[in-house]
Amino acid sequence: MKLCLCALSAWLAYCQAYIVVPPTYTHSHLSSNRSKSRNVHPQRNISRLHNPTTSLLASTTDFGSDFGSAMPEKPELSLEEKMNQSADDFIINMESVLGDTEPPPELQALKVARERNASVEEITLRVYELMIERGMRYDENPDGGLTPTDFDIPNNLDVPEVQEEFAHLYRYGMMLMNRGLLTADQVKHTVIERLIKRTGLTPQEFDEWLGY
Repeated sequence: MKLCLCALSAWLAYCQAYIVVPPTYTHSHLSSNRSKSRNVHPQRNISRLHNPTTSLLASTTDFGSDFGSAMPEKPELSLEEKMNQSADDFIINMESVLGDTEPPPELQALKVARERNASVEEITLRVYELMIERGMRYDENPDGGLTPTDFDIPNNLDVPEVQEEFAHLYRYGMMLMNRGLLTADQVKHTVIERLIKRTGLTPQEFDEWLGY
């Protein structure tokens, strides 16, 4: 399988200013599509819900500006600190939305990695694996909770949302590789085992399906 980096420059530029691990509350196109097929409204992106604290500060702009200028600047977090914080947030969110649903093994793997204070590379890999499994294994309920899915991926490859979800996860792995957080072999293995095999396609067919 070739790890193409074409057509990613705009997307990578957008990600450049942000932390490289997935947002804690990632909206899955695949789970959304599954919900629509059951006539259920997809869950809103929790990270965009109304925040009364933010609204209050926004309504007192002058005071907030003056007060903020008097406060010392927060120290810049290192890459390792950012990764660890995002991993911790991801763990908390997954445990919350899973509820009584059986968690994927990848969640425990990420927790163990954090307990061992694993390297940035290992934390990145475990987060990427969990990000994939969240999108592939579960449906998102109207209340935001996750339940195991019975969605037939190989027989729904012509559904645009399915292709979009796979393309996003594929590009994300290549972005991590491009930024030196994962090796080409790590990304290739993860993509083959966790994405390509779920489609029933060969690596070459998978690339062609995504337009590479």
